Amino acid sequence: MKPGKEETIWAEALLRARSGGPLVAGLAPKNSDEAYHLQDAVMAKLGEVGGWKVGAKGLTDEPICAPMPLACTFFSGVSLGSSTWPLRGIEVELALRLGRDLEPGMIGLSVPDIWAAFDAILPAIEIVETRLAGWEEASPLTKLADFQSHGGVILGSPRPMPAAPIDLSAVEARLAVDGKEVVATVGGNPARNLERILLWLVRHCEGRKPGLRKGQVIITGSCTGMSFVGPDAHVHGSIAGLGDVFLTFSAS
Repeated sequence: MKPGKEETIWAEALLRARSGGPLVAGLAPKNSDEAYHLQDAVMAKLGEVGGWKVGAKGLTDEPICAPMPLACTFFSGVSLGSSTWPLRGIEVELALRLGRDLEPGMIGLSVPDIWAAFDAILPAIEIVETRLAGWEEASPLTKLADFQSHGGVILGSPRPMPAAPIDLSAVEARLAVDGKEVVATVGGNPARNLERILLWLVRHCEGRKPGLRKGQVIITGSCTGMSFVGPDAHVHGSIAGLGDVFLTFSAS
């Protein structure tokens, strides 16, 4: 899949799936560059970028990322119709908000420089969705092209940034559904090193539009793994020291 006609065909298919059309089968990027090009082609039709998701499967694995459409960014307490969200995968994540633009070459790309660019830290729930047929069996690159299965994000209340970077191995996170706790973790984020994935994201976004901009929110990988919820569900996520974030799905 190279930029051009074929990329346009796949982008249009993914966009139709987002609007209730058939799920996409046969998409098979050859490498991460092709997957990211396809992300950009789809994002160009979805409007403003509200932030980015970034994560890694392990301490030495190459991070991956995807833009998050502003139209799919919500705030704690939102109620969403479950028919629009058929998969309803749920992950509790630590999020950071950019307090300034990060332009290529603007900073030295050290950990203190990156940390100083953020002005708030907050709990978040990511809704995992798919535009792919056979989602569970899809290749990692195919899922990456589909925004790494990003559906939407719900943001809790922002808090001031701590003076020192966060140790992901010490983050305590919980997920409750309909008042019952279903997951409680300490250090559940597999990336382990927050600074490493943030540095990678800054370098990666130097070559992508619109890049990293003031007000965008960065979610940093699941602290709870993924849980699935029913069509009528009250979802409560929390991160120790950061507070709570709530979401309701309704079938009616």
